[in-house]
Amino acid sequence: MVAGGGAPRIELVAPYGDQSPVKSWLSQGVKLYHLAFLVTDLSAEIERLRAQRAKLMLPPTPAAAFGNRHVAFVMLPNLLLVEIIEKG
Repeated sequence: MVAGGGAPRIELVAPYGDQSPVKSWLSQGVKLYHLAFLVTDLSAEIERLRAQRAKLMLPPTPAAAFGNRHVAFVMLPNLLLVEIIEKG
């Protein structure tokens, strides 16, 4: 990841083996597969998004990549996948 002083972070991913989901995304021309946002209250943000017809795809789960802070994934009505990361 590239980061600097609160600037947006970009994560570049590559397929890890033939069964990697990344491989199928690339073959379909997908370049951006989700956006992520830091929030202070993960549960409240999930409920706010669900009230706007978002669907919870992955409930709050500890993420090793974020020091075991909880993350959740929701799919917005426009089919954009959003990762919500609790602030540490």
